[in-house]
Amino acid sequence: MAAVQQETSYRRELFAGDLITIRSGSLEIRDKVVRFYHEMLNSERCEVAAVSTITGVQVDSTTHKSCAFPSDILERGRGLMVHVASDAPLSVERAIVDRGAHAFNHHD
Repeated sequence: MAAVQQETSYRRELFAGDLITIRSGSLEIRDKVVRFYHEMLNSERCEVAAVSTITGVQVDSTTHKSCAFPSDILERGRGLMVHVASDAPLSVERAIVDRGAHAFNHHD
């Protein structure tokens, strides 16, 4: 897979010793393309420290051309998808709606 686009927005400063939580999920998965979402939270202050979206393209390692994901990968990726509200800004940070408990589990 090749990352073809990444957008990161830093919102709040973190300091050494801060307890953080990273939440991730798939925003979109198509035959050859996947978009991921990552959010870094300051766990103690419940503040978003950074958000990132990454677009990746599946690439054949021999031909170096884009190719379709295997069907089992597509199915698993779709199971990890999170939904974004239709009126969300382009940067998706406060618009994530958890579709399943597995998408944003916290490990306490």
